[in-house]
Amino acid sequence: MKTPKLFTYNLKHNIITEKMLEQCLYSLNKRAKNCRDKKQEYYYIGKEMHSQYAFDSVNMYKCKEQEYYNLKNFLLLHLLNPICIHIFNNIKFLFFTTTNNSFHIPNYNLCSFEWNKYSKNLKEEKIYNFITYGKEINDLISVQFCKKIVDKIKSNNFKYIND
Repeated sequence: MKTPKLFTYNLKHNIITEKMLEQCLYSLNKRAKNCRDKKQEYYYIGKEMHSQYAFDSVNMYKCKEQEYYNLKNFLLLHLLNPICIHIFNNIKFLFFTTTNNSFHIPNYNLCSFEWNKYSKNLKEEKIYNFITYGKEINDLISVQFCKKIVDKIKSNNFKYIND
């Protein structure tokens, strides 16, 4: 997806909107899941064919997956507050919402200090299904734009607007 002109304008003027955040979070999450799936695919190919190329691809996709999840987690933890803890199959997740989307961070993606910091005083809720819907890769905002948002937050020179 081509970055909307309004997003570029906002970023140049130190504004991050909820719509911009939603697009970045969704894009990073979807890309991470795509890498997770490709990693699994190459793992089985490598195992069957004893292919070093396939195992190298597994490592590449593993690194990309972690990079995208780290960027997503950074955005969530710096711009939103978790509203509760979801428990699914004995795994705990911080649960975040925006106007149009919801996102999770599993407890195993945070160190115990971070988990305790963000999960403090949150109500726990068991959930029984975990359905996610995908989009075509062409419908996702670029990683480059997402990284610019992260850099803007790190600079601490921005205004966040719930639009």
